[in-house]
Amino acid sequence: MNLKHMNPEQLEDLHLPDEALAALAAGEEWEFTPDSIDGADDDVSYCDDCNTWHRTWAAWGLRLDTDGNLYEVEWTVDTDGDWSHVDEYPYGTYDHDLDNAQRKTRWAYYARWAAEYGEDPVGNFYVSRARDRGVRWQVQFNDSLIGLRVVVRRRGRGTWLRLTDAPARVREFFTGLDEFKSVEDARLRAFVDRWQTRGNRAWITVTEPVNLSERAYKAKLRAIALRNLNQES
Repeated sequence: MNLKHMNPEQLEDLHLPDEALAALAAGEEWEFTPDSIDGADDDVSYCDDCNTWHRTWAAWGLRLDTDGNLYEVEWTVDTDGDWSHVDEYPYGTYDHDLDNAQRKTRWAYYARWAAEYGEDPVGNFYVSRARDRGVRWQVQFNDSLIGLRVVVRRRGRGTWLRLTDAPARVREFFTGLDEFKSVEDARLRAFVDRWQTRGNRAWITVTEPVNLSERAYKAKLRAIALRNLNQES
Protein backbone atom coordinates (compact mmCIF):
# COMPACT_ATOMS: atom_id res chain seq x y z
CA MET A 1 0.00 0.00 0.00
CA ASN A 2 1.50 3.31 -1.12
CA LEU A 3 0.28 6.20 1.02
CA LYS A 4 1.44 8.84 -1.45
CA HIS A 5 -1.42 7.80 -3.74
CA MET A 6 -4.05 8.34 -1.07
CA ASN A 7 -6.22 11.37 -0.53
CA PRO A 8 -6.58 12.96 2.95
CA GLU A 9 -9.80 11.08 3.71
CA GLN A 10 -8.18 7.71 2.95
CA LEU A 11 -5.16 8.56 5.12
CA GLU A 12 -7.44 9.57 7.96
CA ASP A 13 -9.17 6.17 7.82
CA LEU A 14 -5.82 4.49 8.58
CA HIS A 15 -5.60 6.31 11.95
CA LEU A 16 -1.84 6.70 11.67
CA PRO A 17 -0.05 8.82 14.28
CA ASP A 18 1.10 12.33 13.43
CA GLU A 19 4.72 11.14 13.33
CA ALA A 20 3.90 8.76 10.48
CA LEU A 21 2.11 11.44 8.47
CA ALA A 22 4.98 13.86 9.02
CA ALA A 23 7.47 11.23 7.79
CA LEU A 24 5.30 10.60 4.74
CA ALA A 25 5.25 14.28 3.85
CA ALA A 26 9.03 14.56 4.30
CA GLY A 27 9.79 11.37 2.37
CA GLU A 28 11.39 9.79 5.46
CA GLU A 29 11.17 6.34 6.95
CA TRP A 30 9.00 5.73 10.01
CA GLU A 31 8.53 2.63 12.09
CA PHE A 32 6.38 1.51 14.98
CA THR A 33 7.81 -1.43 16.94
CA PRO A 34 5.61 -3.01 19.66
CA ASP A 35 7.21 -3.12 23.10
CA SER A 36 4.79 -5.43 24.92
CA ILE A 37 2.48 -8.36 24.25
CA ASP A 38 -0.62 -6.51 25.46
CA GLY A 39 -3.37 -7.48 23.04
CA ALA A 40 -1.11 -9.91 21.19
CA ASP A 41 -2.40 -13.30 20.03
CA ASP A 42 -0.80 -16.33 21.64
CA ASP A 43 0.12 -19.40 19.62
CA VAL A 44 1.41 -22.88 20.36
CA SER A 45 3.76 -25.18 18.48
CA TYR A 46 5.58 -28.44 19.04
CA CYS A 47 9.38 -28.33 19.04
CA ASP A 48 11.09 -31.51 17.81
CA ASP A 49 14.42 -30.38 19.26
CA CYS A 50 13.01 -30.00 22.77
CA ASN A 51 10.35 -32.71 22.43
CA THR A 52 7.81 -30.41 24.00
CA TRP A 53 5.40 -27.58 23.25
CA HIS A 54 6.16 -23.87 23.31
CA ARG A 55 3.87 -20.84 23.62
CA THR A 56 4.64 -17.67 21.67
CA TRP A 57 2.85 -14.38 21.03
CA ALA A 58 2.47 -12.60 17.69
CA ALA A 59 2.84 -8.82 17.96
CA TRP A 60 2.45 -6.48 15.02
CA GLY A 61 4.24 -3.30 14.10
CA LEU A 62 4.27 -0.93 11.12
CA ARG A 63 6.96 0.38 8.80
CA LEU A 64 6.77 3.21 6.29
CA ASP A 65 9.60 3.43 3.74
CA THR A 66 10.87 6.57 2.03
CA ASP A 67 8.74 5.86 -1.05
CA GLY A 68 5.53 5.92 1.01
CA ASN A 69 4.95 2.16 1.11
CA LEU A 70 3.36 0.92 4.33
CA TYR A 71 4.08 -2.55 5.71
CA GLU A 72 2.79 -4.68 8.56
CA VAL A 73 5.71 -6.10 10.52
CA GLU A 74 5.32 -9.39 12.38
CA TRP A 75 7.21 -10.13 15.58
CA THR A 76 7.08 -13.13 17.88
CA VAL A 77 7.80 -13.17 21.59
CA ASP A 78 8.60 -16.30 23.59
CA THR A 79 8.02 -17.04 27.27
CA ASP A 80 11.53 -15.79 28.10
CA GLY A 81 10.62 -12.38 26.71
CA ASP A 82 12.87 -12.72 23.66
CA TRP A 83 11.64 -10.88 20.54
CA SER A 84 12.20 -12.17 17.00
CA HIS A 85 11.46 -10.40 13.72
CA VAL A 86 9.47 -12.73 11.45
CA ASP A 87 8.64 -10.86 8.25
CA GLU A 88 6.87 -7.84 6.85
CA TYR A 89 3.95 -7.65 4.42
CA PRO A 90 2.51 -4.85 2.31
CA TYR A 91 -0.25 -3.33 4.39
CA GLY A 92 -3.60 -5.03 3.77
CA THR A 93 -2.20 -8.15 2.10
CA TYR A 94 -1.71 -10.39 5.13
CA ASP A 95 -4.67 -12.74 5.70
CA HIS A 96 -5.29 -12.33 9.43
CA ASP A 97 -8.52 -14.35 9.26
CA LEU A 98 -6.66 -17.36 7.86
CA ASP A 99 -3.91 -16.91 10.46
CA ASN A 100 -6.50 -16.85 13.26
CA ALA A 101 -8.16 -20.00 11.92
CA GLN A 102 -4.83 -21.83 11.71
CA ARG A 103 -3.89 -20.73 15.22
CA LYS A 104 -7.23 -21.98 16.52
CA THR A 105 -6.55 -25.35 14.86
CA ARG A 106 -3.14 -25.58 16.55
CA TRP A 107 -4.66 -24.87 19.95
CA ALA A 108 -7.32 -27.52 19.33
CA TYR A 109 -4.59 -30.04 18.48
CA TYR A 110 -2.78 -29.07 21.68
CA ALA A 111 -5.96 -29.59 23.71
CA ARG A 112 -6.36 -33.09 22.22
CA TRP A 113 -2.72 -33.83 23.06
CA ALA A 114 -3.16 -32.59 26.64
CA ALA A 115 -6.32 -34.70 27.03
CA GLU A 116 -4.47 -37.77 25.76
CA TYR A 117 -1.30 -37.43 27.84
CA GLY A 118 -2.58 -35.56 30.88
CA GLU A 119 0.16 -32.94 30.54
CA ASP A 120 0.09 -29.19 29.99
CA PRO A 121 3.65 -27.98 29.25
CA VAL A 122 2.61 -24.43 28.26
CA GLY A 123 0.24 -23.96 31.21
CA ASN A 124 -2.85 -23.32 29.12
CA PHE A 125 -5.28 -25.09 31.45
CA TYR A 126 -5.29 -23.98 35.05
CA VAL A 127 -5.40 -27.10 37.18
CA SER A 128 -4.53 -26.80 40.84
CA ARG A 129 -2.41 -29.62 42.20
CA ALA A 130 -4.30 -29.31 45.46
CA ARG A 131 -7.94 -29.32 46.46
CA ASP A 132 -9.68 -27.97 49.52
CA ARG A 133 -11.28 -30.37 51.93
CA GLY A 134 -13.22 -29.66 55.09
CA VAL A 135 -11.57 -30.74 58.32
CA ARG A 136 -13.33 -30.77 61.66
CA TRP A 137 -11.64 -29.05 64.58
CA GLN A 138 -12.77 -29.34 68.18
CA VAL A 139 -12.80 -26.07 70.06
CA GLN A 140 -12.75 -25.45 73.79
CA PHE A 141 -13.78 -22.05 75.10
CA ASN A 142 -12.78 -20.77 78.53
CA ASP A 143 -13.75 -17.62 80.35
CA SER A 144 -10.88 -15.58 81.79
CA LEU A 145 -10.26 -12.22 83.34
CA ILE A 146 -9.00 -10.90 79.99
CA GLY A 147 -11.84 -12.29 77.91
CA LEU A 148 -12.62 -15.47 76.01
CA ARG A 149 -9.73 -17.94 75.65
CA VAL A 150 -9.70 -20.65 72.95
CA VAL A 151 -7.78 -23.89 72.41
CA VAL A 152 -8.31 -26.26 69.47
CA ARG A 153 -7.37 -29.76 68.31
CA ARG A 154 -7.67 -31.34 64.87
CA ARG A 155 -10.47 -33.89 64.52
CA GLY A 156 -10.90 -33.86 68.29
CA ARG A 157 -7.74 -35.87 68.86
CA GLY A 158 -4.23 -35.19 70.05
CA THR A 159 -2.80 -32.19 71.83
CA TRP A 160 -4.79 -29.04 72.45
CA LEU A 161 -3.23 -26.03 70.74
CA ARG A 162 -3.46 -22.42 71.73
CA LEU A 163 -5.12 -20.44 68.97
CA THR A 164 -1.85 -18.62 68.26
CA ASP A 165 -0.22 -21.99 67.49
CA ALA A 166 -3.03 -23.28 65.24
CA PRO A 167 -2.83 -23.28 61.42
CA ALA A 168 -3.56 -19.99 59.67
CA ARG A 169 -6.98 -21.09 58.36
CA VAL A 170 -8.08 -21.99 61.89
CA ARG A 171 -6.88 -18.64 63.23
CA GLU A 172 -8.70 -16.86 60.40
CA PHE A 173 -11.94 -18.58 61.42
CA PHE A 174 -11.77 -16.78 64.76
CA THR A 175 -11.09 -13.32 63.39
CA GLY A 176 -12.96 -10.90 65.62
CA LEU A 177 -12.86 -13.23 68.62
CA ASP A 178 -12.48 -10.23 70.91
CA GLU A 179 -16.12 -9.40 70.19
CA PHE A 180 -17.17 -12.36 72.34
CA LYS A 181 -17.11 -11.47 76.02
CA SER A 182 -17.83 -14.93 77.43
CA VAL A 183 -18.59 -18.54 76.60
CA GLU A 184 -22.29 -17.78 76.97
CA ASP A 185 -21.92 -14.89 74.54
CA ALA A 186 -20.27 -17.22 72.02
CA ARG A 187 -23.08 -19.74 72.45
CA LEU A 188 -25.72 -17.09 71.79
CA ARG A 189 -23.95 -15.95 68.61
CA ALA A 190 -24.06 -19.56 67.28
CA PHE A 191 -21.11 -19.01 64.92
CA VAL A 192 -19.73 -22.55 65.20
CA ASP A 193 -21.01 -25.68 63.43
CA ARG A 194 -22.24 -27.41 66.54
CA TRP A 195 -21.95 -27.08 70.29
CA GLN A 196 -21.47 -30.26 72.28
CA THR A 197 -24.35 -31.13 74.57
CA ARG A 198 -22.44 -30.31 77.70
CA GLY A 199 -19.61 -28.05 78.65
CA ASN A 200 -17.86 -25.39 76.67
CA ARG A 201 -16.74 -27.36 73.63
CA ALA A 202 -17.86 -27.03 70.02
CA TRP A 203 -16.97 -28.12 66.49
CA ILE A 204 -15.96 -26.03 63.50
CA THR A 205 -15.16 -27.01 59.91
CA VAL A 206 -12.08 -25.44 58.32
CA THR A 207 -10.95 -26.01 54.74
CA GLU A 208 -7.35 -27.00 54.15
CA PRO A 209 -5.45 -27.83 50.93
CA VAL A 210 -4.67 -31.45 50.10
CA ASN A 211 -2.21 -32.32 47.34
CA LEU A 212 -3.66 -34.37 44.51
CA SER A 213 -1.98 -37.58 43.47
CA GLU A 214 -0.35 -37.52 40.03
CA ARG A 215 -3.13 -39.76 38.75
CA ALA A 216 -5.85 -37.46 40.08
CA TYR A 217 -4.09 -34.40 38.69
CA LYS A 218 -3.83 -35.93 35.21
CA ALA A 219 -7.49 -36.97 35.29
CA LYS A 220 -8.53 -33.44 36.22
CA LEU A 221 -6.33 -31.96 33.50
CA ARG A 222 -7.74 -34.35 30.87
CA ALA A 223 -11.30 -33.40 31.81
CA ILE A 224 -10.56 -29.67 31.55
CA ALA A 225 -8.74 -30.06 28.20
CA LEU A 226 -11.63 -32.07 26.76
CA ARG A 227 -14.15 -29.52 28.01
CA ASN A 228 -12.15 -26.74 26.39
CA LEU A 229 -11.96 -28.71 23.15
CA ASN A 230 -15.73 -29.30 23.11
CA GLN A 231 -16.45 -25.64 23.79
CA GLU A 232 -14.25 -24.54 20.89
CA SER A 233 -15.64 -27.06 18.39
